[in-house]
Amino acid sequence: MKTKNQWIIALFIMVFFVGAYSQVEAKTSQSNISTHKEIPLIAQSMEKQGAKVTGWSVYSRQSETTLKSRSELEQFTESYLRKLPKYTFVKKMKKNGQYEWLGTYAMDRHTTGTIKIIAYPHKSKYQTYIIYELKGDQWDSKKWGKVEKIAKKEQVKIFHGLYKNFYCVKAKINAKIKSGLLNTSNKIMNDFQAQPVEIINEKTFVSVSAYTKAWRDTIYTGEKKMNIQVALRTLNGQTTITVGTPIITTEY
Repeated sequence: MKTKNQWIIALFIMVFFVGAYSQVEAKTSQSNISTHKEIPLIAQSMEKQGAKVTGWSVYSRQSETTLKSRSELEQFTESYLRKLPKYTFVKKMKKNGQYEWLGTYAMDRHTTGTIKIIAYPHKSKYQTYIIYELKGDQWDSKKWGKVEKIAKKEQVKIFHGLYKNFYCVKAKINAKIKSGLLNTSNKIMNDFQAQPVEIINEKTFVSVSAYTKAWRDTIYTGEKKMNIQVALRTLNGQTTITVGTPIITTEY
């Protein structure tokens, strides 16, 4: 089971960082005007199954940019960090000449924003990309409108080019699901009229990758499009549910 779970996580890493994610359909460049509707829709679907939402995240990544020299890199980061005074940044030097700037900002007791700037040497130049993650450990549908506005404002400040959003919601049920994990995943898929593409079905773990027309962003697994993934696991009498689009970006 663990091997299969690692394979799923490896799939995301391969798609996201190696470049297959560049196959995302041209229309998805409109991610920059996303309404972030995916999170409340997913949360609502989970609550229909009797699950309590325990966390959510918006994960955004900007396309790579090239800087000609170390001096240009320093000028870029110095100017960039000045525009984000709310964030506390820490600079790290990693192996092979890679640099990382990590900034954090606590919006409230339950919501935290994180910015990561990564730069690595490539052919005497530096390739850089920016990652932004907004995470919450509590769900309140009445407060989502406010959080959504904050997310949009932060993305305007953080990104200056095309970027792509990944959404993830986690929930739990304090019991085993009598109707079965696969049946529950099917109910969630039905809420989005999603058609399964790949399924892993085990006694205490289920993962389903599927395609829905509910939103436009997609990636490819083989030659098939997918843009929603559901994972359920039962452990010690408790069931956890993780839903992500277009793919789950956290371990589950």
